[in-house]
Amino acid sequence: MGSWPRLIRRLMCVVGMARKRSQLGKRNTAPQDVTADWSKGMVRDAPRTAIPPSALYNSVDWLLHKPGIMQKRGGTEYAGPAMSGQDYAGSVIYAPFPAGAKLLVVNGGEGSIYECTSGAMTDLGGSNAPDDSRAVFRPGATSYVVFPDPAGSVAPVAYDGSAAPANLGGSPPAGRFGCVYKTRLVLGGTAANPQRIYFSPTPDIASAWDTTNSWIDADYEITGFAATNNMLLIFSQGHTERIIGSTPPPGSDMDKSVIGSIGCTDARSIVVQENNVLFANPRGVWLTNGSGFASLTTEGLVESYWQDLFSGYDPATWSIAAGIYRSFYFVSIMDGTTLIDTLMCNVPRRAWWRLSNINACSMTQSVGADDELYYADRVDPRVVKISGIFSPSSSNKNDANGTAVEPVADLRLNGTGPGLKHFGFGRLTFDMRDSASDNPQLAVSVAAGIEATTFAAAPESPLSETTDADRQRVTIGKVSQGVNIRLDQTNASSKTEVYALEVEERALTSVAGGE
Repeated sequence: MGSWPRLIRRLMCVVGMARKRSQLGKRNTAPQDVTADWSKGMVRDAPRTAIPPSALYNSVDWLLHKPGIMQKRGGTEYAGPAMSGQDYAGSVIYAPFPAGAKLLVVNGGEGSIYECTSGAMTDLGGSNAPDDSRAVFRPGATSYVVFPDPAGSVAPVAYDGSAAPANLGGSPPAGRFGCVYKTRLVLGGTAANPQRIYFSPTPDIASAWDTTNSWIDADYEITGFAATNNMLLIFSQGHTERIIGSTPPPGSDMDKSVIGSIGCTDARSIVVQENNVLFANPRGVWLTNGSGFASLTTEGLVESYWQDLFSGYDPATWSIAAGIYRSFYFVSIMDGTTLIDTLMCNVPRRAWWRLSNINACSMTQSVGADDELYYADRVDPRVVKISGIFSPSSSNKNDANGTAVEPVADLRLNGTGPGLKHFGFGRLTFDMRDSASDNPQLAVSVAAGIEATTFAAAPESPLSETTDADRQRVTIGKVSQGVNIRLDQTNASSKTEVYALEVEERALTSVAGGE
């Protein structure tokens, strides 16, 4: 019987040691704050502490439309050679003429109209057009590209796809803005009548215009038009109006009404996507179906960022140029030759991120077999193609002008809860390939605190190129409420993809007080 107490004591000792080992193991296994999705895009209308797990604070030249991956964009490509002796491209339009589509560009100097192909930039001769004309394509038995005068002083220039550009026949008004509604060309906003909307004859828009009777006045000075299947939208700086019906005066069945007190300050931002209209002003980017408005910048949580871009905005000298490619809205904001910013929105998800080196003052979309988005370059006499950004490879590691695509991202705040924590190691899973001898590097820097005032490089930074997806450790080593991680690539790569960031954290109370 005397051996039983000793046996029991030994068993209790073994159990106690196992419990201590278990507790020690728990303390040595730090919890992980894992980020593996960025498809909500940039978030700037919330403090860093409230950025959702699948969003980030800043993104430049990363594509975030695919869940579970942050992908470096590919480069842009020139659509054709430069316009000889010119300073920049003023405007561009894709015109699907029945005899063959043409890409037309107006130079930023004398206003000559060129046809752009991959091998040539051909001056069409004839009449010039203003370099910032908001051109309109009107299909039909005789199709035209119409170039309104942004000053509202002279009649528009027209091009039928074969003859040299010339003033549109029929004595049309000197409208500043135009669009095609039903089968009619609509022109409006002349210098003499800035609120007046004129309607062309049909089917031949070059026959005599009835400018005495065939018009309707908007309630406010016109800043742009958009047409959907069943309505004409009329924009002013602070309002949007709507016209329904098919027959203009005289004998009109048209009805005009105000949709709301949200307007458009630059007609170059207006695009039509799937019978919805998107447009911009300094307050944000908006979507309307003709009965109400949705703010893509508010819903995307970037409204404050967008509004900050417009400090000192002057619609007379700034441009807000936009285009649609598939489900993405691209918008470039420029003050003359100075790029303010270019943003890209995944419209269905209301997710935003930024692009660098896109100096666009006009955009146009082609659809069908040649699905493309083109832009007129404000600092170079060229037309540029954007679609290559979705297919990064060794052949488009640089933009059209030779600038390497070097993405930057500030990720969301890492750290669970408001208390102080000790942050140990981070682990980044990524794949960064070198296509030649560019030797791309991915710098990893860390800023402690919720304001992220000072970033410092991690000891292991920069990370080098890979030959396959890799998971590499970086030292964070901070005591703070939270830490912010920045990724900054230098030198070109054929591919850079980020899949996950893991950050070790442990609450200081657990370390100090035990369990």
